[in-house]
Amino acid sequence: MKILHINTSDISGGAARAAYRVHKGLRLLEQDSFMLVAQRRSDDPNVMETVRSRSLTARLTSLARRYVLHQSFARYALSRPAGGIFFTDDRGEVGAD
Repeated sequence: MKILHINTSDISGGAARAAYRVHKGLRLLEQDSFMLVAQRRSDDPNVMETVRSRSLTARLTSLARRYVLHQSFARYALSRPAGGIFFTDDRGEVGAD
């Protein structure tokens, strides 16, 4: 089985360290586990770092994607807990007031 963990970092932060421990445990069990992260801090050869494009096209695409996500989740605004964020991603909060 091939497993890909996607996270902001590999070992920087509590959730990142937990994901990295899962990844390392799977490797010890001889599973094909890899991590794709925005900020690589380890020297693990099975951790790959993404490179974000800074081009105008990429930034506009990201902005459009954020708008579409916000609109998609807006219809659920009345069903979520008051003041709660029910969905987040690397592009910012979606569904929050």
